[in-house]
Amino acid sequence: IADFEPLYNEQLKEFKDANLLFAAMEKNVWSEAASDSLGLRKHYEANKQQYKWGDGATAIMITATDSLAALSFSNKLAAKPQQWRILADEFKQTIIADSGRFELNQLPIQNDKEATVNAATSLVRNPMDNSFSFAFIISKLPGGDNRSCEDAKGWVIGDYQQVLEERWLLQLKKKYPIKVNESVWQQTLKVN
Repeated sequence: IADFEPLYNEQLKEFKDANLLFAAMEKNVWSEAASDSLGLRKHYEANKQQYKWGDGATAIMITATDSLAALSFSNKLAAKPQQWRILADEFKQTIIADSGRFELNQLPIQNDKEATVNAATSLVRNPMDNSFSFAFIISKLPGGDNRSCEDAKGWVIGDYQQVLEERWLLQLKKKYPIKVNESVWQQTLKVN
């Protein structure tokens, strides 16, 4: 087919080149960043001021299979918030619950005023699977303090990948310097 369809041949070459680039990036950047825990830690320590929390809350995040389960759990949770794990076990077929620190934009709330301490937010329907989510706010937290390395891990890995990619490209440029054939370049400029 490649002999009779030049566009197909071009596209096939592009796919091969893209796969080679992907494999090289995986080897030299992506997997390197994910597995280099010492390098990640050093990068985090050198740049920790970049990884700050926004305004947020300590909260229990709940996703329920339906609104009745969500409302029932919310009512029991309001009465005994400190026993949320025990309550969650009673609802293990219909809800998933987890606690932690969240930024306000991560919570299922319509506006910041809805994040009231010792109260549940309103139910938010997830259209993808018709589940319902809400949060129970334990405490509100101002933003500005540094995230731990673990809390910022996704950002740290992404930033460290950029550093590794830049280093790798510099090494490639040193090993394979670009040489422009000036006469060919001038002819190309005249044609275009």
